[in-house]
Amino acid sequence: MDRYKDRSGNFKKVLILHSKTGGGHFIASKSLENYLRENFKNVILLNIDGLKNAPFPYPLMPFLWDILSEIPFLWKYIFYSFNKKTYDFTIFIQKILLYKNLKKIIDYFEPDVIFLTHPFFIPPLFKIKNKFRKKFYIVTILTDFGEIHRSWLQEGTDFLWIPSKFTFNEIKNNIKNLNYGIFGYPVRKEFLEEKEFEREGILIMGGGKGRGISLKILKSLFNNFKDLKINVICGRNKKLYKKILKFKEKNNLKNVEVIGYTEKVFEYLKKSILVISKPGGSTVAEAVYTKTPFIGIKACPGQEIGNLKFLKEINGGIEIKKTLDLINIIKEIFGGKIRFEFKENLRDYEKEKRNFLLKILS
Repeated sequence: MDRYKDRSGNFKKVLILHSKTGGGHFIASKSLENYLRENFKNVILLNIDGLKNAPFPYPLMPFLWDILSEIPFLWKYIFYSFNKKTYDFTIFIQKILLYKNLKKIIDYFEPDVIFLTHPFFIPPLFKIKNKFRKKFYIVTILTDFGEIHRSWLQEGTDFLWIPSKFTFNEIKNNIKNLNYGIFGYPVRKEFLEEKEFEREGILIMGGGKGRGISLKILKSLFNNFKDLKINVICGRNKKLYKKILKFKEKNNLKNVEVIGYTEKVFEYLKKSILVISKPGGSTVAEAVYTKTPFIGIKACPGQEIGNLKFLKEINGGIEIKKTLDLINIIKEIFGGKIRFEFKENLRDYEKEKRNFLLKILS
């Protein structure tokens, strides 16, 4: 961190705090970081995982999320149980356990603006700000579209970054004392471009860890659409990648492409007739920015159910619970019986986003 010392000139110091409890928080932070680096030359940036050096149990949160995301009923209990007044105790714990580590970061870096892509950091930062009369400005970025947990809307945020009108309508009664703006979702720069490609085939993807992808889905698609182009993005899940690749080679599936981690998600989405995936916040956002119809599978209760509500509201996607339903829905899409309109265009908020950033970073 020595490179941040002794800077002179009219710089704004920007701290971005993310967590790796689900890929969306990190992707949003990285996308914002890259956007600021390209568009604001007067900004000194530090983007870090705010939970990494925190006391137990916070460093284990990414691991716990990986487990809980595979046990829907347990995550449902945790999500909704802590979405009540009982969450106040969690706020108390956050202030105690996250305070010391965040105070070290604040004292060293001395940020002017802090962007958060996870709500855990709000209570301790609010405490630091008030106790030591710090003047940093806190912007909290919602990384899901629906079923917004009360942890995002607690006291301490100076400004709430809302991704869509749908989200605003969901939470408007709970943000009367907050400044806010609807700015779309922080996505990688290529998703803001208007490039067009010829669409063919289906994309199956499961985020960075390949969640939700199964051989059962691939087999069913192959059995019903033998000549259809199918791309499968397994992310960093090497075990899944090898498993699907073995199935492809064994059955000589020339129309199936198996992909590991890739930076070309934009192109794969733009070239696909539809995408099949778990409805995580960043994945849903990327599908909406590319106007790729979304078929949601294996949604976690809470925020992923909320993301599906958003897709249904804007007519950008649909949820399936059984593989048989998936095949029937795809046939109806190909036959023109189901059409998607994408009633809300997230690109429409780019001007407001840029004006806001100019205001706080100039």
